Amino acid sequence: MFSSVAAYVPHCDACLRNKQANQKPFGLLQPLPVPARPYDSVSMDFVCAPPRIHFQGEWVDSVLTVIDRLSKRPHWIQCATTITAEGAARLFYDHIVCSYGLPLEIVLDRDPRWMAEFWKGLHKLAETRLMMSSSGHPQMDEQSEIYNRTLETMLRCFCGDHQSEWPKLLPSLEFACISSTHSGLKATPHAVLYGFEVRTFPSLLVARRTATAAEDFHLCRQALLEEVKERLERANEEAKRKADQKRRETTFVPGDWALVHQKFFESERLPSERKAKLSYIWYRPFEIDKKVGEVSYELMFPAGVRKYPVVHVSYMKAYPVSPEDPPPHVLLPRFEEAEWEVDRVVDMRGKGRMLEYRVVWKGYSETEATWEPPENLKNVKDAIKAFRELHRLR
Repeated sequence: MFSSVAAYVPHCDACLRNKQANQKPFGLLQPLPVPARPYDSVSMDFVCAPPRIHFQGEWVDSVLTVIDRLSKRPHWIQCATTITAEGAARLFYDHIVCSYGLPLEIVLDRDPRWMAEFWKGLHKLAETRLMMSSSGHPQMDEQSEIYNRTLETMLRCFCGDHQSEWPKLLPSLEFACISSTHSGLKATPHAVLYGFEVRTFPSLLVARRTATAAEDFHLCRQALLEEVKERLERANEEAKRKADQKRRETTFVPGDWALVHQKFFESERLPSERKAKLSYIWYRPFEIDKKVGEVSYELMFPAGVRKYPVVHVSYMKAYPVSPEDPPPHVLLPRFEEAEWEVDRVVDMRGKGRMLEYRVVWKGYSETEATWEPPENLKNVKDAIKAFRELHRLR
């Protein structure tokens, strides 16, 4: 009896899908390599939410953030949230390429504009590598996230009651960043980029002094760049050491099965009956197709799932499967564009605008049935008619 229970417990489907993980998350930190030269590698993102105003002949309500990953020099470019991939490419060309040339790589999230065929095709021609973060895992491009928060904080501090002035402040805020010492570089972004400090009003008040030969050598641009790269390497090693103390390593192989945490599907709409507090913690499971990078895997998502199938291991949990015990079907979050097939209607409740039908979905058990309003069932009038005729309802 004991051996039977001991063999069953690790494979209990309900426990695997509903119990919180109390261990360190999977996935050791994988820092991006330090670029060899300024603007060899840049990161890009959008900051949305500033007030929408008319500025220099166009409506703007967003900021395109471009960061050089070596010098940490930020570029903040006002734009509209409705900007297309072509529009973003034009801004990137005007503000970055024309001043610093084409980068070797660009670190991006999975914004639809970056996923557009135009953007991918453009950089394929330019031989620029696009490094996309995995879905729901923005830590890869955390540099852009930090600069976005910095910009939002500065705008809140300096705009005050004059929020319509925010585009005029961007050049001054950018100047403040490039002339401030970066904590990781121990130098200003301007000094790393050009080899000398930018002149500011406070610097004019400081008495000039003659630099020694040693100081001249230290300020040599090439020497400064090498020193900065060493500092960034040490900072990456220290960040990895601290992060890995709170993480653990794991590996999967193609053909394995894994559950995916509900947070991965957070942006999708759950079935109408379920409340987030009581919904499944882990979904499906899914079969693993292949390994992507060091800590991400491509899963075999069913048709209708709009999420990108590459998942970071921190969202995954191994699901033991045997030939005698195939993986069960588990109701996934409802996707807005997915068409779910109704098996039958088994109950109804409410009247008028509160009317709902209890629907059993094809391929799922009755325990997975959900309450749906009539507007969600416009294409299954026959099932509703059959239910009402069975129960002699008008």
